[in-house]
Amino acid sequence: MNLARKRKIDTAIFALPHTRREDLAPLVSQASLNFRHVMVIPNLGGITNSAVVARDFAGTLGVEIKHNLLFPWARRTKRALDLCGAVVGGLLVSPILLAIYSLIKLDSRGPAFYGHWRLGAEGKHFFCWKFRTMYADAERSLEVYLQSDPDLRAEWERNHKLRDDPRITSVGRLLRRTSLDELPQLWNVLRAEMSLIGPRPIVDTEVPKYKNDYKLYARIRPGMSGLWQVGGRSDTGYEERVAIDAYYVRNWSVWLDLIILARTVKIVLRGRGAY
Repeated sequence: MNLARKRKIDTAIFALPHTRREDLAPLVSQASLNFRHVMVIPNLGGITNSAVVARDFAGTLGVEIKHNLLFPWARRTKRALDLCGAVVGGLLVSPILLAIYSLIKLDSRGPAFYGHWRLGAEGKHFFCWKFRTMYADAERSLEVYLQSDPDLRAEWERNHKLRDDPRITSVGRLLRRTSLDELPQLWNVLRAEMSLIGPRPIVDTEVPKYKNDYKLYARIRPGMSGLWQVGGRSDTGYEERVAIDAYYVRNWSVWLDLIILARTVKIVLRGRGAY
């Protein structure tokens, strides 16, 4: 206490989530004699969010947890942001789309676009579009590669991605490094199948890995970009990605979307972490 006064510390934080109330109360009471601000961190991990508000119920502490995505105005605002971004963004990048289309056709045989069934809001499936970054026989050759290399199979089962994927074309590597392969998803945004910002789109086989958090995932449309992409992108482990997706749904706000959108532009320009 003397050290706190000497260094003019006015806040005490108790991070003892497993301490019994009868043991914690005296500590808090003692701290209140010397610190202007006393914070107690309860054991509410995975329950609370950034919109939590403390309530007094006749002397009993309660915690009010607000979920912004349940408010109709919030959903309408998010959809309006999606439509505006998809229309304006689509017009601005249309010359880039044409250039990428030409490069893909010149680089390897096959269609310029690639579609794959993904899970969307409320568990509904949709066709997620991308520019093709792999050779035309990529799906068939994947199993051949995985059978011949146990390390590749382990990496695929762990992350559903391969850092040095032999199926990717030369143009495809450039597109993935800059995330330009995902520009066709603006069409999915216009069709209300995706959002500009949201959890990453997943396939059915990934649902068991989300466990109880899948219920949170299914409450919102998957996004072209998201919190995990601007955090660690492909360098993030799978379990951490699931936790980040759940955090995003619990803590969604218009400002959070705008911040992620701004950081997405910065990261794409730097080409960091994508493969």
